[in-house]
Amino acid sequence: MGNQAHALREVLADRYRIDRELGQGGMATVYLAHDAKHDRQVAIKVLRPELAAVLGAERFLQEIKVTANLQHPHILPLFDSGEADSFLYYVMPFVQGETLRDKLKRETQLSIEESVSIAKAVASALDYAHRENIIHRDIKPENVLLSDGLPVVADFGIARAVDAAGAAQLTQTGLAIGTPAYMSPEQSAGESAVDGRTDTYALACMLYEMLVGEPPYTGPTAQAIIAKRFTDPVPSPKRLRQPVSDALDSAIMKALNMTPADRFDTPAAFVTAMSGGPTAPVEVKETLAIAPADRTPYVGRDAERAELLERLDRAENGQGSLVLIGGEPGVGKTRLAEEILLEAQRRGLLCFIGHCYEAEGTAPYTPYIETLEYALRAVPEDVFRSALGNAGPEVARIMPELRRNFPDIPPAIELPPEQQRRYLFNAYREFVGRGAAISPLVILLDDLHWGDEPSLLLLEHLAQHIPTQRLLLIGTY
Repeated sequence: MGNQAHALREVLADRYRIDRELGQGGMATVYLAHDAKHDRQVAIKVLRPELAAVLGAERFLQEIKVTANLQHPHILPLFDSGEADSFLYYVMPFVQGETLRDKLKRETQLSIEESVSIAKAVASALDYAHRENIIHRDIKPENVLLSDGLPVVADFGIARAVDAAGAAQLTQTGLAIGTPAYMSPEQSAGESAVDGRTDTYALACMLYEMLVGEPPYTGPTAQAIIAKRFTDPVPSPKRLRQPVSDALDSAIMKALNMTPADRFDTPAAFVTAMSGGPTAPVEVKETLAIAPADRTPYVGRDAERAELLERLDRAENGQGSLVLIGGEPGVGKTRLAEEILLEAQRRGLLCFIGHCYEAEGTAPYTPYIETLEYALRAVPEDVFRSALGNAGPEVARIMPELRRNFPDIPPAIELPPEQQRRYLFNAYREFVGRGAAISPLVILLDDLHWGDEPSLLLLEHLAQHIPTQRLLLIGTY
């Protein structure tokens, strides 16, 4: 263990036990450590001395407080940060798994479906961070962790401090913010006033690499890569991989435009374009009977309604969310959720409801069975079957009557209970995901406080994937 690690071990001995070095980057060294207070493994990132000197402890600690408040399923959270002697550091979870770079080294190219799924997850994280006025500046495969297949973006830690210090001041120290193969033209040129479109550019470079096997611009040196970015035409991934759709090809090329004004305004807009833009409304055979004719006018809870309508807007643009509405009986939780369903119906979106019941002996997964029943009544059978895809055998376990409508559904494989539950969770998630690709969805799960344990576990599973889908999932309890 080097001198820095020995010194760090001494100054942090009362809180963390430094085990070993995990790796070094251009701006920091990462160590595996044990958090004595919480008895858990963590990763401690220690800034290089020259970067710490430029940022300064006060600025670093002030700005990292903002970053520490980022709460998103696809952003690696911050546990702690501080100054110890001359060290500036921050503490993150230690993620078991691999980086996207590790996966690309092993596989070179990923399937189109997996590439787009990872890109959508990263875009969801970036879109959220940009709304909080935080630009990452260094999106690359090394900074995307794959934990149980779930992409998580790391290294938001010093983004705000870097912005506050200014790129010019950092460049004087010889530190480069960003990685040449993924840097936008404006970032390559050393401009300090970069915005979220520089992250979208880097994301497009990364998506291109997942599809093609290498970044859009390569060269023997950083200078050669940057020069190509300014002189070569924007490359087409479809030219090198024919199965890439025209929509995906066009979206990537637009995101790689040299001029920021010619790119997408937001990562969410990039995601929408990947699938060819907003889809046409689906024919709805039967709408939800939500509002009785004698219902009184809706009054109050304006702030909550406005927030839900904003979430509905985002869901239409590919940035899904889970919203839980709690409160005592009679305060209007279900009525508020139904107001959003009515608005969604007015927009031509698909809406489904599932209820939890107080009665004992209610079948597991009842709220999800009800959403399937609504869906089967609401949309044409060919649309439902398309959304069901190869998830039919597992979904039919909880809704056997599906086999009457779709005799082509093959038998389910008999599995141990835990594995069978995992297959069911993935099957329902895939059904919802394919449905949301056909049309934005709004799903209400009502009275979750009466929900059975399997239903709540399925909700927890769904929550990890919602941000990348055109889905607004509302739960009341």
